[in-house]
Amino acid sequence: MPENPIDEGHPRTLAELMKLSDPAHVHWQADDLAAIMAHQLRASLVFDLSRCDHDVRERIHQALLEDGANLLTFGDLLHHPSPPADLLRLVKDFAKSRYQHPEEPLPPQVATLLYYAAIAAARLKLSERITDLADADFIPGLQWAVRQTWIDPPLRQMLGACLQAVQGRETK
Repeated sequence: MPENPIDEGHPRTLAELMKLSDPAHVHWQADDLAAIMAHQLRASLVFDLSRCDHDVRERIHQALLEDGANLLTFGDLLHHPSPPADLLRLVKDFAKSRYQHPEEPLPPQVATLLYYAAIAAARLKLSERITDLADADFIPGLQWAVRQTWIDPPLRQMLGACLQAVQGRETK
């Protein structure tokens, strides 16, 4: 018998054993999601969003020059009373793109939350639609977002206020 049985393993079998699990199938704990979301809210807008193409970088800098001198982070943008719509669109697109790039280290739950938060901020604070998502499809996403125990209270409050506003329009 070999001293270390793993030395005798078939390379393909060993490669499968060593392969990291697919990030889309990782089951994150609420504490982990809270820490990742908190980190993302503190993350630099320019750094994360500028990893996109040159046109996107130009849009970011233009929006920051026009409206966002104090908008340094995702949290600054989402909690701003009147955030630039173009930056909210970029955050929405950034979050959506995380599904197209699963190698990125952002759990799908956090990306989904950012997606709905950007849309909600535009609807609630600017009365602007930045998505083609119908309200009937938007409401379940907001309901999901508000139920997440791992988001900070101000973000939950903003999402809840948007949910109430959108549901109020649905009943009229």
